[in-house]
Amino acid sequence: MSDKPSKLGVPGQVRLGVSVGANETLADLVTERVGVFKAHRVLAFIAIYGVYVEQHGREPRSVSELSRSATSKRARATVDRYGAAFREAFPEYDLPTLLWAQARQTMDHLNVQDDEVLSFQVGATPL
Repeated sequence: MSDKPSKLGVPGQVRLGVSVGANETLADLVTERVGVFKAHRVLAFIAIYGVYVEQHGREPRSVSELSRSATSKRARATVDRYGAAFREAFPEYDLPTLLWAQARQTMDHLNVQDDEVLSFQVGATPL
């Protein structure tokens, strides 16, 4: 990682309530916080959350509501594991509301039919 300024400012800047450091994308930040293996889970959780918001027009009240939702093609236990990885990466958040809002602003096309594809779009969100 470089010490060059990010698209939103200088390294160490706090954006969306988290220190963005020298990271350029959300995927970089998540990987720095929890490693490559769990980063996929975190980004997938944000995508699953985004699919729920887009399809229901509101936020889920909790991770358990999200995991019980028919919106996700994933098993409840999987969504719960992804939620646990998200809380490890972002203990300051209960749900990825602000992170999803930031990601959603950068997307020209939203594929709410496939949260796997959407997780890559989320990861590419510039900080």
